[in-house]
Amino acid sequence: MNRQRSAYRGKNPSFKPRAESREPKAASRRCGGFTLIELLTVIAIIAILAGLLFPTIKSALQKTEIAKARETIHQIGGAFRSYYTEFGRWPTNISTTFPLNTNLFANTKGLSFLDVASKDINGSGQILDPWRSPYQCVTDAGYVGWVANPLDASATISNGYAIWSNGPDGTNDNTGETSAKNKDNIKSWAQ
Repeated sequence: MNRQRSAYRGKNPSFKPRAESREPKAASRRCGGFTLIELLTVIAIIAILAGLLFPTIKSALQKTEIAKARETIHQIGGAFRSYYTEFGRWPTNISTTFPLNTNLFANTKGLSFLDVASKDINGSGQILDPWRSPYQCVTDAGYVGWVANPLDASATISNGYAIWSNGPDGTNDNTGETSAKNKDNIKSWAQ
């Protein structure tokens, strides 16, 4: 085989065997890195996955906000009951709907009935729901054993108070608890 190469070399002086070649191979000429097509493909895949996950993430965040609103309403209800137990009356004599205010539980004994994070209170002292609207409430100021249902004018709630959030849409009306505007409201009473 060497004789054939040497014989060929003799006939063609520019011949260089592969082992002796100093030129880089085609594969080694390519620089490291990604091509534009590869990068665009990866970005497109990431965008598609993000698009598929966004509704799921949004839904999970909304469920978390609803759970937080329910927990806060439960805590406020506990504050109402504790105040009633301590003083034998509800913390207000207002029998119409009003925004829930931290000053509502102020008392001469200096007792604290409700602890709310400052980030959840606006400049007027109103306690805000996760959608940054004040919680609403109504109390049994006449001590008749019930309050008017603020979401359904034809119904009553057999409790000394009613607390609610207008929910993600921030609206309500008194046409019924299952109306379109009231369906997402979070409340302290059962339907």
